[in-house]
Amino acid sequence: MSINTKELVNVIELKGVVAGYKIEARDSVMYWDDERQGLKKGDKVVQYNGYVIVQTGENQFATLNVQRNKQFYNGDLDATSKALEAMANEEVETYRKTRDFTKTPTIRIRGGARLNDNYYVKDGEVHGGLRAELGFGYITLGDPVDEPEFENVLNLSVLVTDIKEEVIKKADKDDEETGRAVVEVVLPYTYGSEKKGTQVIRAIKMNFVAGSYVDEEGEFNLGADLLEYGADEILDCSCLFIGELNSYYVDDEPVEVVEDNKPRRGFGKSARRATNTKRTTKSEFLLTGVDVIGDGDAFPEEDIRDALQARNKDIEEKKRNEEEKVKKEESGVARGRGSMFGGTAANKEEGQAPAVGTRPSGRQRRGF
Repeated sequence: MSINTKELVNVIELKGVVAGYKIEARDSVMYWDDERQGLKKGDKVVQYNGYVIVQTGENQFATLNVQRNKQFYNGDLDATSKALEAMANEEVETYRKTRDFTKTPTIRIRGGARLNDNYYVKDGEVHGGLRAELGFGYITLGDPVDEPEFENVLNLSVLVTDIKEEVIKKADKDDEETGRAVVEVVLPYTYGSEKKGTQVIRAIKMNFVAGSYVDEEGEFNLGADLLEYGADEILDCSCLFIGELNSYYVDDEPVEVVEDNKPRRGFGKSARRATNTKRTTKSEFLLTGVDVIGDGDAFPEEDIRDALQARNKDIEEKKRNEEEKVKKEESGVARGRGSMFGGTAANKEEGQAPAVGTRPSGRQRRGF
């Protein structure tokens, strides 16, 4: 392994108000020794599981999945456990209910984040996507304030593999070019224990999108610059990406209601016809800045190739397992149809189903 793991940056900073959550406190056991908490492998612990949603703007929010043991500091629950305990007891008000920033508890999440390659195989195809998890981050709750701070920053070390224009497929229309850039990257991460000598590099494939945004320097079209200069500047380079966990709502276009001219039977006012006002949630990794790491060769091609081969091997194994499961189910159903009692097969298998990050004050080049 030739990648310097100190070059692997994976940090998040979210500030805003509590948009929503679902946290459960469950009995669990330790899977490793934790000297700081005085716990050993096999000890019983309480674990918080679920998700937290942070509202980071008028129409922007970020969701983090949580799987964290209850922890203590000087004999009392630490700040993160206090926050999760309050959510598990449903004691924390949410913006979804108040619809008022000034009446909603503030929240700050900072530190290490994990992006899990949450894929699965169904019908021979790979499905799923990335899930953001709290990792080694910290959660702090605060009282409502008149002017809450909003921040949504994700810093990741990646290898850029492709840059292309974003195109939206339309079923009944021509494909639509958005003017934004799609940047395909490989995200390397460590797996295993450094102390035990089992640490290896693994990798995730993911996409960022870049368009126009407004910052303290004014309006800036990062997407256009990447489409024009990105291939020469950052393609095949190791880079630090400054981005956002960007989820937002889009209102569907109302369905046009065609009124009939038939005589009305009834009295008083006519009933209002409902229109389609359903809201759709969109989620993306939004790119707002790029810095090249050193000379752009921090992540050697050999390490990335080996990491992607390990990922492909895992996918192929899951495909084989799914094929075997389908064959067993089909064989069981066939036997069930021919049974004396007309039942289904009895043995049918069930399906299986790092440091505080802040936005850098400047970039190496104004263009990115």
